[in-house]
Amino acid sequence: MAFDGEDNSLEMIVLAPATYAIFKLKGPATAAVWGSFHSAKKHCEMIDQPSVEVYPLGNHQADDYEMKVWIPIKEEV
Repeated sequence: MAFDGEDNSLEMIVLAPATYAIFKLKGPATAAVWGSFHSAKKHCEMIDQPSVEVYPLGNHQADDYEMKVWIPIKEEV
């Protein structure tokens, strides 16, 4: 589904409610994203839900690039 003026190559999905560990990253995106998943696996129990990666405009490989990764985790009770 696309809105007026948007790219039809993307598909909108609805995520089931979940608890997410949100990583605010700075630095080249490729290494930063891998590092966030490594940290999540080390410190949290990840669940089988989609993760969300938010890439703002800019040079994704710049040392000062900032982005966020939302990784679904098992909620501790």
